[in-house]
Amino acid sequence: MNPQEIYLFGLIGLRALAEYDLPEYNRSTDMSKRELERQIELVLEKIDSPEAESLFNDMKIIIDTTESPIELSFLLQQIYMSSSRKAQYYSLRYSRQQSAEKSQDFPISYHESRYEPETHISVSHEAELVRLSVMLLLRHLPEYTPLFNLHFKNIEIDCVLEPQLTELPYIVVEAKSRIVNLKQLDIATKQLKSAMSAFGRKTVGIIVLENPLLEYNREILGKNMHLLFFDARKNQFIGEELYGFIKGIRS
Repeated sequence: MNPQEIYLFGLIGLRALAEYDLPEYNRSTDMSKRELERQIELVLEKIDSPEAESLFNDMKIIIDTTESPIELSFLLQQIYMSSSRKAQYYSLRYSRQQSAEKSQDFPISYHESRYEPETHISVSHEAELVRLSVMLLLRHLPEYTPLFNLHFKNIEIDCVLEPQLTELPYIVVEAKSRIVNLKQLDIATKQLKSAMSAFGRKTVGIIVLENPLLEYNREILGKNMHLLFFDARKNQFIGEELYGFIKGIRS
């Protein structure tokens, strides 16, 4: 399983959503159904995914042959749920595989592991947090392609959303599950700005947190940067920051 295939399942789920819940689809994206289908077909041309291709074909057959609106809504809702679950499941599995490979390259000794914080983290690893949140972002930004774990000089970037349209900016995403105060946020912001500089002035930065900070100064973030709060248990963003971010991208 690779990030492109995970992305593909997310697109198929979005296409099913367009048929059985059009208002929610319109809130998620301004792409037409035809544009979305073309994007799915382009990804299918690049990768070999019999599972995703079969799911996409089943969806098209359901749309073309089901006459009862109630039955159509029910079947497409099942396609949507199946696609979303596969995207989340494979995202988590891919994340754990990446984590396991890194742990083999950089084994942690007993003495190092003793000093790990014992605070509860609802997502088991930041890599899982970034993949869950990115898959949800792609529901709103289907014209982007995710690139995970990129390296530029001495900087490691959790995810870069690469635009397929030249007028859209690059989006750099960093997940920080352990930020609990403004000092830590300031450090994360400076690191993100450094990563953003590799993609030019139009680049937009996102810091994804699990827990909302009670108070923070918007000026800490600076221009073209956003702080999004993600509830992993409900698989959704908290607050209105997401819609401000999406509006900024579209404007």
